[in-house]
Amino acid sequence: MSLTEEYVSVGQPGWWLLRLGGDLRKRWTRMQRWDRYFTGKHPLPNVAETADLRAFREFQEKARTNLCPVPVDATVARQLVKGINDGNGKQDAEAWGWWQRNRLDSEQKLLYRLMGRHGIGYVMDGLYPGDDTRPLITIESPEQVIVEHDPELKEPRAGLKAWWDDVAGCARAILWWRTGSTINRQAFRSKESESRSSHRTGKVTWSAAFWDLDGDAAIVTDIPIEEFGRMAHLGHDPVPEFHPMIDTQDRINLDMLNAMVTSRSTSAQQAWATGVKVVKEFDAATGQERPVNPYPRRADGTWINENPDGKFGYIPAGDVRSILEGLQFNVRLALLQTATPSYYVPSQLVNVATDTVMALAEMHIAKVLELNTGVGEGWESVLARVARRLGVDRDFSGHEMVWMDPKQVNPAVLADMGTKYKAIGYPLTMVAEKVGDSPATIERLRTEAAAEQLSMFGQQQGGGQAQQPAVAQAPQQLELAIPAELQGLV
Repeated sequence: MSLTEEYVSVGQPGWWLLRLGGDLRKRWTRMQRWDRYFTGKHPLPNVAETADLRAFREFQEKARTNLCPVPVDATVARQLVKGINDGNGKQDAEAWGWWQRNRLDSEQKLLYRLMGRHGIGYVMDGLYPGDDTRPLITIESPEQVIVEHDPELKEPRAGLKAWWDDVAGCARAILWWRTGSTINRQAFRSKESESRSSHRTGKVTWSAAFWDLDGDAAIVTDIPIEEFGRMAHLGHDPVPEFHPMIDTQDRINLDMLNAMVTSRSTSAQQAWATGVKVVKEFDAATGQERPVNPYPRRADGTWINENPDGKFGYIPAGDVRSILEGLQFNVRLALLQTATPSYYVPSQLVNVATDTVMALAEMHIAKVLELNTGVGEGWESVLARVARRLGVDRDFSGHEMVWMDPKQVNPAVLADMGTKYKAIGYPLTMVAEKVGDSPATIERLRTEAAAEQLSMFGQQQGGGQAQQPAVAQAPQQLELAIPAELQGLV
């Protein structure tokens, strides 16, 4: 059924479809530029007029020196959720099971890389088709998904996912929107006669004439989309990790082109001669005459000039060092602009001490920790929605994601730190948490430590009779008294 004029009036689902779809298309255009930078297809520097423009463009393309993925990969390498703790600081085995079943140990990296590449990423949640006991959590591209938030509550008030359906041969879209306290869902499909060429280029026609309703609207429990954005300034959209260095990247490409031109044209002394009659020959490729050099440079060649007024001379070789120094400065500036440690692009760092490396990474680590705080809040919202879908009656407001320590401290330093924590009275499980063990490892340590203490207690109470199993004695003794050393372990 086609969209009527009333259906696309303000606040109606058709209006939301065209509004969010138009925003999606605008963002797609912007993201194409960022994609070109990330993949190294930067604008060519300094396109000059030349007889062989194609050859010169190929020469220019070789000047591209893509540093944009470096800050993205450096950040993503230090982002990894390794556990989920409940409000009491202990591992939530059920929530971690949802995480594992959706392979988010590895899939989470797709989200962080999307955020670094586009400034934003999305996660959608629902139930697995045909299995109401299994949650489905997927990473979604910002080229297909968009959300609009309520300016007061900061909660989603409408969300859209649009994609091309190769099997059906049409574009599809699913819209979620709020009407008061009710959340609605409506599916759409494009008219097949128009859709293929436009959607293939990412330019879906967001007009009422392009879309049809695909089934009836339904009432749902929530908008199943979570938006993850990189540290945006208030009132501004998130930008990619490499956004601060885009202009610097263009200068790096220009410096590299200048160095290549200088190296190719003036790195050796150029000879000149006057008073020489130059012969020209016809060039079939260009259809023009071109001069023939009468003095080719050869080791066994002798130059002869019959003109008594003729002269020979040399043009000094060009110095490429100043250009390379400017190139190195811009590379260091790009790293500074993105808070990326300079050791990711080695230059003069030789035999650097560990303290120096940690100091160089300090700002980068602070950036990762700030990113993880925001991303963790998003993951916690996803888990809370999953729990509601599965009917799990628990409060998830106190849950927190446990992240890998971005500092990447030397194991010997960690061991020394753990020993000192233990010496001042920290329980073993808290020491394990301090040195970066995952919640699953800490839970295993807690269980094994309790079992070991129970075994030792049973042996002591049995008067050293090792023949009688300590585990069998323990429950009887625990009914009488629990020693102080067992408190907190069982």
